[in-house]
Amino acid sequence: MKKKFTLFALALLSVVAFAYQTTRASGDPTVLYSWESPDGTIVETGGTATYENGNDPSRLNYPQKGYYTMCLNGKKANIGDTDGTANAGYILITLNEELAEGDEIAITAFTSKTSASKSSAYVVFEKGDAIDSGDYTDESNLGLEPAGAPITKTITVAAGNAGSKTIKLTRGSTGTNLFITKLVISRAETAHEHTPTSTFEENRLDATCTEDGSYDEVVYCSDCGAELSRETKTIPALGHMWGDDGRCIRCGAQKPASDAVTVDFTDNGYENGEKMTSPVTENGVKVEFGNGTNTSNGPAWYNTGNAVRFYAGNTMTVSAEKKIKKIVITFGTGDGSNDITTDVETYTDGTWEGESNSVTFTIDGTKGHRRIAK
Repeated sequence: MKKKFTLFALALLSVVAFAYQTTRASGDPTVLYSWESPDGTIVETGGTATYENGNDPSRLNYPQKGYYTMCLNGKKANIGDTDGTANAGYILITLNEELAEGDEIAITAFTSKTSASKSSAYVVFEKGDAIDSGDYTDESNLGLEPAGAPITKTITVAAGNAGSKTIKLTRGSTGTNLFITKLVISRAETAHEHTPTSTFEENRLDATCTEDGSYDEVVYCSDCGAELSRETKTIPALGHMWGDDGRCIRCGAQKPASDAVTVDFTDNGYENGEKMTSPVTENGVKVEFGNGTNTSNGPAWYNTGNAVRFYAGNTMTVSAEKKIKKIVITFGTGDGSNDITTDVETYTDGTWEGESNSVTFTIDGTKGHRRIAK
């Protein structure tokens, strides 16, 4: 197995993430008009409700079954009567804004009787035909007994009703009174379809020799100006451009010495069997050899394996002025199997990693050897 004995400086890698967001206009409905009287005080927006043509104006805020209600006791067939009787009375709602096709009128109500008896609300529009809400007779809604609750029915404004600013509320000509606890007229808002613009560049930060730059690519809607997307782009660091004087022509930094050093024992002109008694120095890194606990054999270079042979007990010390972060050993052919230990940090399968100015490797065992080429 071939490995390299090399001193490395640590490198820092950065990852730039980007965010993307799409914005759309809200599709929530707009409330054109609302009426309710939760505690006997009418809360009303978007227009005004009044009791007309009858003899009992209390029907506009009428107490029934624990609710305050619009009581529809007048009948559709009598809405045009002029005698001022109860059957002729109706609720008139004058709106601040004209109705449009597709607007919805939600009527929450209950009947007064506990036995099935047809009851429905009629909405008579200023323009177009009247629309029947449909029967409110329902087991859970009959007089709210034993524990019922008002139910809601919805009328959709037809094309012929569009443009109406007043509506009249009454009930069918047969059946029982209807008590309205809440009435809401709403208009669905169609979600605005954005039209993307071309991409704009914002927040630019130029790259330097050593630091990445960045900018935002932004797309807006050309109609409403909403931001549709924003993506952060990375501008890679430029890197140094070294001049003849050893300085960067962009930023003036001094060119550093190489942080990676290779000490190669295969091409140093050793004689076969030559004892390694002198240190080997390469670009600030020094390698020293020692007999260690072996009094018979010390490290020696052999052309068999083209490597320095370290016998059991021998040592190799690697040192440098800078902190050593990593050492990778390349073994020669015919290498032995003795374990190798170090005096600092961790060594595994030919690689030492840690942080130290000096590392001593020791060949374990009482016999055998290892062959280190680089």
